[in-house]
Amino acid sequence: MDDAILAKIGTADSETADLDFKSVFDPSSTRDWCELVKDIVAFANSGGGCIVFGVHDDGTPAGTDLTEVRKIDPATVADKVQKYTDQHFAGFTFTEASRHGADVVALVVYGVAMPIVFTATGNY
Repeated sequence: MDDAILAKIGTADSETADLDFKSVFDPSSTRDWCELVKDIVAFANSGGGCIVFGVHDDGTPAGTDLTEVRKIDPATVADKVQKYTDQHFAGFTFTEASRHGADVVALVVYGVAMPIVFTATGNY
């Protein structure tokens, strides 16, 4: 994990082009998965980025229980991306981080050389 990424997770004042905050994520929600896959593909296509779970859009810790997020199997994420893009994408990693003293979970997405294109509609 790049120290610069961890530093940005902990100190950025707001969301940026390569940093997104999610206060909640329900792994049983089709809507939440569609939004997450959209964000993963956008970051991959634009050089990479980081999605931080447990943080409000204004950058403050949400105090959300992240137990279910921590249980997500990376293979499930790859399967969800493939479901909507027909491409196997595993260029990401989950990591624990800290933001303003609160524990958060970060999904670091790496950039791709060839853009990922959606082939299926994400209805929810």
